[in-house]
Amino acid sequence: LYMLEEHYGKRLVESQGRREGPIVGFGKSVIVQDYARGNLPNAAITYEGFWAAPVEGSQTERIVPESPEDVLFRKAVSMLEAFRRQQLAPSEVFDVDKLARMLALRALFRAWEVDWKDIKFFYNPVTARLEPIGAEVHFSAKRVSDWWMTLEFKEPNQRAFGELIYCDPEFQKAYFRVLARVSHPVYFEQLIDSVHTKMQENLCLIATEAPSYRFSPVLFRQSAESIQKGLHPVKPFHAYFESYDETGLHLAVGNIQTLPVEVEGVRYADGGIWKPAEVVLLPPKGLKMPVDYRSVTFLPPKGSSEASPAPQPGDTLPGVTVQYRMFGTGFAGTVDVYRWRWMEERFLTRSLPVRKPNVGEFAFLHINEETKRISIAPGDWVVEKDMILPAGYTVVCGPRTHLDLTGGASILSRSPLEFAGTEDEPIVISSADGKGQGVFVLETGGDSRLCDVVFQGLSVPAEAGWSLTGAVTFYKADVTFKRCRFLGNRSGDDALNTIHSKVTIEDCRFAGALADAIDWDFCHGTIRHVGFTDSGNDAMDFSGSVATLQDVFVEGAGDKGLSAGEGSSIKAVRVEVTDARVAFASKDESEVTLEDCRAGKCRWGLAVFQKKPEFGPASMRAQGLAVTDVEVPHIVEERSSANVNGKEISEKAKGVAAILYPPETKEAPSPADDTPSPTGKQHGQGALPAANLPRSAGGSR
Repeated sequence: LYMLEEHYGKRLVESQGRREGPIVGFGKSVIVQDYARGNLPNAAITYEGFWAAPVEGSQTERIVPESPEDVLFRKAVSMLEAFRRQQLAPSEVFDVDKLARMLALRALFRAWEVDWKDIKFFYNPVTARLEPIGAEVHFSAKRVSDWWMTLEFKEPNQRAFGELIYCDPEFQKAYFRVLARVSHPVYFEQLIDSVHTKMQENLCLIATEAPSYRFSPVLFRQSAESIQKGLHPVKPFHAYFESYDETGLHLAVGNIQTLPVEVEGVRYADGGIWKPAEVVLLPPKGLKMPVDYRSVTFLPPKGSSEASPAPQPGDTLPGVTVQYRMFGTGFAGTVDVYRWRWMEERFLTRSLPVRKPNVGEFAFLHINEETKRISIAPGDWVVEKDMILPAGYTVVCGPRTHLDLTGGASILSRSPLEFAGTEDEPIVISSADGKGQGVFVLETGGDSRLCDVVFQGLSVPAEAGWSLTGAVTFYKADVTFKRCRFLGNRSGDDALNTIHSKVTIEDCRFAGALADAIDWDFCHGTIRHVGFTDSGNDAMDFSGSVATLQDVFVEGAGDKGLSAGEGSSIKAVRVEVTDARVAFASKDESEVTLEDCRAGKCRWGLAVFQKKPEFGPASMRAQGLAVTDVEVPHIVEERSSANVNGKEISEKAKGVAAILYPPETKEAPSPADDTPSPTGKQHGQGALPAANLPRSAGGSR
């Protein structure tokens, strides 16, 4: 029998409607290697499983050092490590609702373990939380599991991991709530009925391969051999790169097992050996304690006349290994060096989405508990620190109100906004000092309505390891904009970014967007009577969205007037695009319908193609389309289709993405190229130059 599982990677993330982010977990490769050589009983003891496992990621070899993806990865690594060290509570690290749901289902299916080796975590770059990706549910038909009720884990190798999670009251509350739901007879019977036929077929197949289980006393005879193998561990310690300066190469090393180990030096691929500045003897790791790291400085051989160039942050240290000798046994070996730090304190500050509300810190905010409304008093207000508004209210603001974000301040609201200015006295949200950030509305549970609001000179809310792409962002928050203006965002991919929301935009204006004016990710809604001028990249960018556009005007777009990607379905009626690189684009399984639209003064009129291998070809149908002063009226890729004014386009091209965006011209050529997009595309991201590394004396690099 073979079982196929989806790999931990980008496609898994995107298939679940998530923005691209890193997947991390506690690595099990060392224990698996020990298992492979038959050291089953002693492996969990030697490495003490959960406490010693390194925090690793999926497909880290593709991450460019110091890129936005690298920062997100190291943020996720640091958060998971901080959870293990109890520096952050589980509810500050994980999406407790999703984690509770997964563990409740494991209890439902009589899992007799909560195995840290079988759970990976996806870092959601929007919510700044880790979401679990579970695999393998071990159960026994004869073994009754009561850990879900007593929270006493009988498996020593799993106890610490489970206890750290279940000690959090916030998690317990979520966990028992979900457990009550999934254990309800109706829920369970419906589930069984839905899979009954297929389950019986598979049970019959499994019975042909494993009709019974037999215990063998041979395992006891193997104990002595396992002890011997325990004296020669696969890996005795972890080594992480810290820094390099005139005093030497600095690594953090920590023993991960119960035997002392001597660190002898650093070996380079060319044979050069750097010795530690002093004798380094790592004591055994404390039981049920995280690895204790110490900084070790390694010096080049004496008499070396060559200066060693300093490495830059994120260097992979290729060909560099740490030599060691197991103290007292004479067994020697080498350990590779991780290119990241084992934990970075700067990533442990609580990101904006998980910080507590602070309404009481702003004198111009007034709360009415009876009506559940938070009112912003009229006036000119300077917001010098992040304003975090709680869930369960409606935030109300009227005319003659100006919110001036300064000193890096942002506004975050978990309640819907009811902002109603007037044409003569609009509500203004801006940043006079050019340092204020933006507006983030998330998971409101109700509709927001913004009328006559001006967003001017804002930037993306961002902190170390967490950043959005839009100066104004709505995440799982339905919203209607009427007569609003978005003027000149200072940073980020988008002036307005909406995610998993129902959106209506009417009679609004977007001007001077640094990159995309609007970016819809997994949204649906309408855009009517809206004008876009001087967008640095796309005027309208849709990913996985359904939208109807009517009476829209685009003048000046650095890339596309309308861009539909990743399975979007767009209907555009009377949309005019002038002075853009591409007027209308449909790509990656998207469907675009144009009615009475116009394209003028563009390099390409229509572009229909497939850009990403995980998607298929695209299509476009245009009726009543007028094209004037356009260099190439249409470019359609093989397998994609386009019908213009009743005529099927038969001329097809190969490699349209490369034609539109040759190597010297990146898609989305905006200055805001330091932020990953929600679906994995990077705007203007070029290759980083190779960094210099320390080299052994007399050798070449």
